[in-house]
Amino acid sequence: FTTAFNYAAEPFFFKQSGSTKSPQLYADIARAFTFIGCLIFLSILFYIDLFQFLIGSNFRQGLYIVPILLLSYLFLGMHYNFSVWYKINDKTKIGAFIAIVGSIVSVAVNIVMIPKIGLMASAWASLFTFFTMAMLNVMIGRKYYLVPYALGRMALLILSAVCLYYFSEFLHESMQSQMSTKFGINTGLLLAYIILVYFFEKSFFRRILIS
Repeated sequence: FTTAFNYAAEPFFFKQSGSTKSPQLYADIARAFTFIGCLIFLSILFYIDLFQFLIGSNFRQGLYIVPILLLSYLFLGMHYNFSVWYKINDKTKIGAFIAIVGSIVSVAVNIVMIPKIGLMASAWASLFTFFTMAMLNVMIGRKYYLVPYALGRMALLILSAVCLYYFSEFLHESMQSQMSTKFGINTGLLLAYIILVYFFEKSFFRRILIS
């Protein structure tokens, strides 16, 4: 999803760059992307007992890294959103600097953490790397091309999705849920997340649907 979004969004961003409405448009796209990304995050994790059959049995022992990897690719998508400023302003040297910082973070985390926690270190390295790159784009981009990103709302979407997932895990562990019960509860939690987000973001969804 993140890769497909990048391929589709980049030419669109360039096409809209000359419009006076483009900053708000970019902000709305980032906000919508975050919501859809959180839905995918929860959907995969809530039904991972089914999705695991899409991969070989030899690889299923590594499923514990999936939550961190999913979150890292969500931040990668946000990085794609936030990086529009240096592309349309021909500031690719700054973009290269951000990529180098991300590489340093990735290598450093892997070197320090792999001896301690093994495979999970690479998942955390991805998360730290993409988060760092996304935040650098936001901070530096404000100087060259101000986009009114709803960062607080986006952070709340992600935080609530993560908390809901861990609440689900705690619930099933304490109840020792059967598979059918687990899927039923998770479906209810997923629907609750959608309803709550719609309730709090109703004006935003109406605005982007009308526009």
